[in-house]
Amino acid sequence: MRTWYSGLSQGSRISFWGIAIAAVIGVIGIIVPVVISAEGKPDAKSPSVPSTLPGTVAPDNDGTPTATSKAPEPSKSHSQEQQAAYKEVYSERLLKLRTPRSNECWNSFIDFDKGQVASNRSRVSVPKEADLALNRCAGFGLGVQVAAAGTSSTSTPSAEQCLEAAKQGGIQTVEGYDLLRDEDPIKRGTVLCLETAEGKVVRAITEEVRWTKLDGLSVEWGVDYTFRATAWEL
Repeated sequence: MRTWYSGLSQGSRISFWGIAIAAVIGVIGIIVPVVISAEGKPDAKSPSVPSTLPGTVAPDNDGTPTATSKAPEPSKSHSQEQQAAYKEVYSERLLKLRTPRSNECWNSFIDFDKGQVASNRSRVSVPKEADLALNRCAGFGLGVQVAAAGTSSTSTPSAEQCLEAAKQGGIQTVEGYDLLRDEDPIKRGTVLCLETAEGKVVRAITEEVRWTKLDGLSVEWGVDYTFRATAWEL
C-alpha cells in the first residue's frame, strides 16, 4: 500500500484524499440520523402516564388550576330520608270530641287512623279503635289508648318531629271529670302528637276547648275538644 501510494503523482494523491474524505462524510450522514431516530423513539411497551389523576386539578393555560371531575354530592341525612318516606293520609281535618250528654254509659271517641269521630254505648270500656275518648260511665273522663302521646313545642311539627314528641310522652288517661277539669292536659293551642296502634303519626292542633256545666246529669261538667288533625304513614 505504501509502495502504491509513493508511486502516485502529486495530482493523483490529491484526488485520492478527496475521494476518501467524501466517502467518510457519506457514511457519517447515514449513521447519525439512524442513531438519533433510535434514541428518540418511545418504548412501545411503556404505558402512557396521564398528566393528571382522576379527582385532581390541572392548570389551565394561564396557570390557574381547574377541576377535572366533580366532587360527589352529600348524601341525605337519615331524618331527611325518613321524612320524605312519610305519606300523608289526610290533612287539616276538623274533629270534634264531646262529652256525651246522657246519664247512660256512652263513649264518644276519635279514631285517628280513619280520621273520624264516633260513639258507642258501653258500660265498661271504649272500643279498641278509640285513640282519644270521653266517657260517661263509672266516673271515667279522658281516655288515651295509643302507642305513644305527647305534646310538641313546635306550632306545625313535621311527621318525624311529631313522632319524637309522641315518644316523649306526657298525655295519658285522666280518671274523672273533676280531676280532668282541674288538671286538663289539653289546652287551646296545644299541639298533640300521637303514634297510633296501627303505626300512623298524628298531629292534632287543639283549636278549641270548651267546658260546659251539665245540669241534671250525673256529672257536673262536660268538655268539648275541637282538633285540626293531620295524619301520616310510612
